[in-house]
Amino acid sequence: MAVWRQITCPVLWVAGRDSWIIRDFATRPGDWEARQACFANLSVAWIENTDHMLHHDQPEEVARQIEDWFGR
Repeated sequence: MAVWRQITCPVLWVAGRDSWIIRDFATRPGDWEARQACFANLSVAWIENTDHMLHHDQPEEVARQIEDWFGR
């Protein structure tokens, strides 16, 4: 997280809604928010119906989210 705090460029955090990591964060209140707070300029994109390997589960949707973010 110390390294993340040094990042000043915009960041897109893409997460799978059904990811085991997201479920794990739910057991540690505040951890998800603390990690996201490390970034000065963070956008979050959720991919529905996908686990941790979202780029395998829904590659087209991941690509769309990234392309949309870069197009802003």
